[in-house]
Amino acid sequence: MMRPRLRTLEELIAENKEALINDQQAIDYIDEKMDDKIIAAGESRI
Repeated sequence: MMRPRLRTLEELIAENKEALINDQQAIDYIDEKMDDKIIAAGESRI
């Protein structure tokens, strides 16, 4: 029975960077949507 190959530090760092980029893109998207809702809510009160 073969054990899976251990990943190198470089591979782990690359995966982590990709995950962080994806997280930041999701945060940016949510921030943009929240801003749109805040603006829309403000306009509905005028």
